[in-house]
This record gives sequence, structure tokens and C-alpha cells, in this order.
Amino acid sequence: MAGRPRIDLSPFRVDIEEHHFSGATAQSILDLLNDVVLPQSGHDPISESTLKRVLKEWGLKKLQAPETPPELLSRIRWFFFHCGYSDDSIIRDLKKEGRDINPWTLKAIRCQNGMKRRLRTREERERALQEAQDFLDQDLRRTAAVKGFGKGYLYNYVRLKALSQVSRTALWNHYRERFPQQVQERRIGNWQHQTNFHVPGPNFLWSLDGYEKLKKFGFQIYGCIDAYSRMIIWHYVGRSATTALSTLKQFLRTTSQARIRPFLTRCDRGRETPLWATAQFTLADLAQTEVSFETADGQTRTYRQGGRLSSCHIFGTSTANIKIEMWWRLLRRGASDRWIAYYHELSDSGYFSEGNLADQIAVYAIYGPMIRNEFADFVDVWNRHKIRTQPNRPHVVSGIPHDLYNTDQVSNWAIPFEDDDPCGRVLRTMLEPLQDVEIDELMTSDTTAWCEDQLQAIGFNPASLESEDDHQRPFFQEYLKLRDLTRAHIDSGEDPQLVLTSIPLGGVRAYLQILQENHPLNENQLPGEQLPPDLVQQIQQYEEGFTSS
Repeated sequence: MAGRPRIDLSPFRVDIEEHHFSGATAQSILDLLNDVVLPQSGHDPISESTLKRVLKEWGLKKLQAPETPPELLSRIRWFFFHCGYSDDSIIRDLKKEGRDINPWTLKAIRCQNGMKRRLRTREERERALQEAQDFLDQDLRRTAAVKGFGKGYLYNYVRLKALSQVSRTALWNHYRERFPQQVQERRIGNWQHQTNFHVPGPNFLWSLDGYEKLKKFGFQIYGCIDAYSRMIIWHYVGRSATTALSTLKQFLRTTSQARIRPFLTRCDRGRETPLWATAQFTLADLAQTEVSFETADGQTRTYRQGGRLSSCHIFGTSTANIKIEMWWRLLRRGASDRWIAYYHELSDSGYFSEGNLADQIAVYAIYGPMIRNEFADFVDVWNRHKIRTQPNRPHVVSGIPHDLYNTDQVSNWAIPFEDDDPCGRVLRTMLEPLQDVEIDELMTSDTTAWCEDQLQAIGFNPASLESEDDHQRPFFQEYLKLRDLTRAHIDSGEDPQLVLTSIPLGGVRAYLQILQENHPLNENQLPGEQLPPDLVQQIQQYEEGFTSS
């Protein structure tokens, strides 16, 4: 007589390990499997002896997590909740920080501190959903940004901000019931997929571009995305994203902080691009690099970077700058659309006039922090969300952008430098003269302080959005009151004088003058040859139309 077929418990290994390392007894694990996990999957119950045999085969012994230093536990929580990392990725990044940890020890620390990969019991799921609902109630009093999120963004936003392990499906079901109109609007959205696009690894190509949809509202936006991982390297929201000095400072301080430069950069031929593109060339020329590659016909070629601008930077049309253009569309849907609509409502109704100082000061004082915070939250969620495998688009690299950017599974194309090597010294030479070029503040400190006093006097509370009308027209009455107070103060001529920060105008000549005042240099002429044909053939395997310009 044939024996009873052996049950394969490997599909449930995560559940078993999570509860095992949480300190659960064999009986409680058995109850969970037989009462919840196995019935959901259509499997018959198992015996205690079967469970113990499997635990032995998997080498799962009782392991009490060692006493964990608070700093280490905090980092593990950060990687688990904020980054959404797997255990392998957590171990990888901890190792980069000089912390070696055993996989079993990490699991024990996670599970014994409430960081489970799955919530199986009804009580756990209900508690997590209630925590998520409470968070949304509180968050909606501060911002309506969540109303622009889809299923994936919503889940990652709640996980990141609330440190919640709520079920993605349960959270979305709650959201659909609560905001049916927003869900319907997303369904009828006109989504477009771009052509195939491949790059070989992180920091091979940074795509940079500006976003001008809120320019008339006083907010200029610039961004940089890594083409392999799709991680946003930096984003800028201020008054001067379309000026050469501003984008140069953004590029230089990012590379200075990271102590790397990308192998290639790409942008359109906007007036804000020549200076930072030249800075990329200057660094590439100082540390000339050779790359060997194999062409489609099996021939080995060597590509030398340096000596010409086109060896490290690619100019092309804005529409062909696919990665950053795609992300601007996502930003509009997820963060900027409602602000664009609100600007048009204020402008069309005569409540805001571009170029009117009082109107602009009131907008900056009330909406500046809101817009910056919402955009920063969106970037944070994007960098930590999961890009899923797409069967119809096999070229798309799946994973979490932040994780993919730090991966050790493919080559990282970053060109590193140190503070005291030639690149580090020249970068400081380029950056230091820009320290007094203000690009981050919207208004002078005196103006900001005056606005804060007025807002306090009228009882402004930035966490008091109550109704649907508040979400569509946030702090409208407070805006009108501050605008009127600002106009009256300007007309009075009293101190302090209310002014905006100056936009750093000027391009190559202005910057050369700043440099000459600090470090006398010789101006170089940069030839503009195209990329070598052999390399073009290789790069075309990564991106269709990569060299179009």
C-alpha cells in the first residue's frame, strides 16, 4: 500500500522561518500552518513530526538574537522599512558600512523585533490595516499628495512613512472605497510605453533635464536620473533651475558629496546645460578612462574617454531623453498635477499674477514648503518602490531603484575620486566660487521671518487640512490674508523690505569671471566630435537612438 504523499513545505519556508526566528514554539508554528497557511493553499494539515523533520532538514535551530546595539537595529529597520530591501541587500549595505552580520542572525534580529516579511494571522493583518488607516487620516490633514498615488506608490508610501507592513491588496481595497473618483481617473489615464532602452549598469549614464510645468507659479524644477537603476540622483525645486550657474552648482555638489562622476551624461541643448556638461568633461579629461568592449561581430575595441566633450557627454533632443522624460510624466501624475490645476485656478480667478511680488511671496511662504515636501516624498517613494518584471518588455530591469543603484550583481560604471587627487582638487576649484551663489532659498531671511510672524498671527496651521475643498484649494483663505498683508506692508515702505532671492543669471562668461576672481584659469575650447562608430554600435545595443542629437 502506497504511503501518504510527502508534502513539499518549501513554498511556505518564509512563513516558517519568520515564526521560527520570532521565538515561536513548534506547536504554534504547526497551528499557524494547519489553521491558516495550508488551508489557504489547498493543502492538507501536517503532523508535528513532519514539521520537526523539515526544520531539521533546513538547519533551523533555535537562535536567540544577540543583544543588538541600538544603532545597528536602527539601520536594519531603515533598510527593511524605508528601503524595502531583501536580507541579502541589507547584509550587502551593512558590509559596506563595516558591519558583518550572519544571515541567520539578521533573520533572528528582524523577526524578534517585528520586521516580518509576511503577516499571516487575522489579528496581525487587521492591526496593520488599522495602523495604515490611522496614518492616512493623519497624513491627509497635512497633504493631499496620496490622492495621486497608484497601488504600488500607495503601498510604498505607507510602508516608508508609517513603518507599516500592511497588505498591499488590503490597503488598496481601503483606498478604492475611500477615493473612488481618484482611482477612476487613474484608470482612464493615457499611459505610454517608450521604446526599448538598455544600459549596462549604474552610473553608466545620468540623464538630466528641467521641468517647467510650475514655472509660472514660481517653482523651477531640475532632476537627474540614473538610466540603469532609475534612481533619482537628485531633484531640485527652487527659483533657478533653468540657469547655467544653478545647474552647475547642483551637478558639482552632487558629485562632490558622492565622490564619483558618471561615465556618461545626457541632456538637451538647453541654455542651462553648457557649464555642467563642461564640468563633466573637465573631470573626465583629468582622469582619462579606457573601456574595452566586444562588438557584434566579435571584435574587441577600446574606447578612450577624455580629450573631447563627446567622449563623456551626449547632447540630444529633450524628447529622446527617455528616462527623465518618462519620470516627469510620473511626477506629474503623482505629485505636480494638482498644483498645476491650483495655479491655473488662482491665476484665472485673478488671485495670483505672475510677476506680482506680494502674490509670489504669499505663494512661497505657504505653498513652498508643501510643494518641496511633497516632491521629496514622491522621490523617496520612487527610489524605494519595486519595479516589477514585465513579460512583454524583457529589457526592463526589475527591482528597487535604490537597491539596483547599489547592486554588486553588475558592474558599477562610476568613476571615483578622492578629495586630494587631481579630480577632487579641480572639483573644489570649480565649486568653491559658487558657495555664495544662492540657489536654495526662495526669499531673503528677513522676508521669510516676516511671513512666519504674519502666518502665526492669523493662526495658520500647516497640518489642518480638513475637507475635500481644503485638499483642492489648500489654505486658500490663509493665502488671501497673507497676500493682502504683504501688499499693505510693501505699500507702506516700512522695514523689513520684502524681496525674493536673486536668480543667478549668466552663463559661461559669468562663471569664468567668478573663476578668474578666485582661481585664474585658461579658457579651453572643447571640440565636438561624435562618439566613435565602434562604440556607437555597442551603445546602440543599450538604447535605441542613443546617439541621436
